[in-house]
Amino acid sequence: MELDKCLALFFMTVKKDDESNYEPQSVRSMQSSISRYLTEKCGINIMSDNEYHHSRDVMSAKLKQLKSMGMGAKKRKANPFTAEEVNILYEKELLGAGNPQSLVRTVWMNNTLHFGLRSLEEHTTLRWGDIQMKATTDGNPRCPIQTYKQFLRRRQEDMVADDCPF
Repeated sequence: MELDKCLALFFMTVKKDDESNYEPQSVRSMQSSISRYLTEKCGINIMSDNEYHHSRDVMSAKLKQLKSMGMGAKKRKANPFTAEEVNILYEKELLGAGNPQSLVRTVWMNNTLHFGLRSLEEHTTLRWGDIQMKATTDGNPRCPIQTYKQFLRRRQEDMVADDCPF
């Protein structure tokens, strides 16, 4: 019981050296580290044992308090490129079909923009058989179809089967 009270007091009052609050995830990590140590050294599980419910309740209240203060995981918002920034990337040949690196970057960007792929996993699990060309290019050098065709021409022949990684 004494340990439960000490943990509750710690979780309620823990602050950084400058007296500012820790982020909720940092306080949660402290609880996990303490729990891991006590489980390994003493066979005590503060995360699930009934006699430590008070410190868990205090921890929950502390996390709610910190979140109500605007702390905690923030939703990451994408900052899309402006048309001017995209033009600069093409001018500097960071995008385009001028070299292998810029071609891969351009195909990656097109897949993100036009197919909605976001995560690395979504990009790396894409297969050649997942893509079907449904339109033709009008000659615009930035056309995704033209870029795709260039990418296809430069691929090794044994790497364009339907089940090959994109």
